[in-house]
Amino acid sequence: MRVKKKLFLTFLILIFVINVFLGCNILKNKNPKVENIVASISDKVNLDSLKKGDKLALRKYYRIDPSKLEEFQLYLPSSNMDVTEILIAKCKDQDFIEEINEKIENRIEKQKEAFKDYAPKQYSLIENHILFHKGNYVVMIITENEEELIKNIKKQF
Repeated sequence: MRVKKKLFLTFLILIFVINVFLGCNILKNKNPKVENIVASISDKVNLDSLKKGDKLALRKYYRIDPSKLEEFQLYLPSSNMDVTEILIAKCKDQDFIEEINEKIENRIEKQKEAFKDYAPKQYSLIENHILFHKGNYVVMIITENEEELIKNIKKQF
């Protein structure tokens, strides 16, 4: 009888602890929409000065198959002299993350080659790009204030 009471009490305490952690977002895995992530950085970067990319642009510039992505937002430079780019993608499958990272790195290398001897300031921005993934999300940013953007993006997760 005593053992049953202790077991029952332990079980109740365990349920209570799990509920506390879930209520405090400690165990929850956030799954933000890509558009919400972009909205979190829209006050730090002028998205109006960039071209919004579609599936064709994603294929053309990054060679990424959009069917492997659940959703994405791509912003490209509006002129040939600008290098600001933002890509935030949510992969359907985590197995695709390595491939998408490789394709993004290829794009970055092409941009470096194009601007290396041509525009030192833009080359420096490309050199200091940010590329990271969190869960099924991949984020790539080339811009002047990328550190501030990353802080805002990481708050979304």
